[in-house]
Amino acid sequence: MLLLKRRLKKASKKTDDIKEENYKISQQIANMGSWTRDLVNEEIYFSDEFYRIIECSPKDIKGNLEKYYSFLHPDDLDEYKKIKYEEKQGIEHEVDYRIKTPTGTIKYLYEKTKAIYTEDNKAIRMVGIIHDITDRKIVEKNLKEIGDNLNQAQRVAGVGSWKYDVKEDANFWSEEVYNIFNIDPAKFDRSLKLLLKLVHPEDRQRFHDDFKEALKGKGYKHDYRIPQADGSVKYVSSKGQPIFEGNKVVGIIGVIQDVTENKVLQNKLVEYNNRIRTLERQSSDVFF
Repeated sequence: MLLLKRRLKKASKKTDDIKEENYKISQQIANMGSWTRDLVNEEIYFSDEFYRIIECSPKDIKGNLEKYYSFLHPDDLDEYKKIKYEEKQGIEHEVDYRIKTPTGTIKYLYEKTKAIYTEDNKAIRMVGIIHDITDRKIVEKNLKEIGDNLNQAQRVAGVGSWKYDVKEDANFWSEEVYNIFNIDPAKFDRSLKLLLKLVHPEDRQRFHDDFKEALKGKGYKHDYRIPQADGSVKYVSSKGQPIFEGNKVVGIIGVIQDVTENKVLQNKLVEYNNRIRTLERQSSDVFF
């Protein structure tokens, strides 16, 4: 019986060791660390992966929250301290923040916590995870820079890009399209019905017909007029091409350009040429 107990105890320890090893490996794979904070005795335990993420050894912090504060980016420190103070009342949180590692590397971390309560509803522990999201943040930053550069280029050229989704009956516009139509994005419901109302009444049928043709698989290019609140009119040139999934049209993608200046010049040139021809006819009538 004693031998059996020893074997069971040994097997149980082996199982626990395997679980602990699997836990550590899973944290490494996910690039995620964990911590547990004793709210009664003000003690905190950081997992091995936590230390690896912040690039320091346990002896550098020794479960000291104040020492961890020294890793925080100055712009994020006050808010993070406020969160840690609120944890004492059992307030859970979910936050992104930056740290600076001993090697000088700036990392972005995502942190989420969960409070542990006693039977009388008193918070006694706070457990949390941190996830290194640096790569994601860098990608987001690069995409934002690309988007900002694209918006700036579109503003300079007076050209906007747009996409219409058939399933959602929704238009997705670049920043410059809103500028061209002189619309606040928050007040635009993105529907085709509202978009039609923005077009000059005399051009709406052609605009509607162009959309219908595109939904049948045929591209288009036309000029339209856009009435302004001050009574003036903008001229825009719009080009659209259908988007296919297999043989089915699922959307339309296109560009729109403010060509008001060119149209005004063209109209003035036409008016000037008409006047010249009128004067020529009048002169010819007088001469003969």
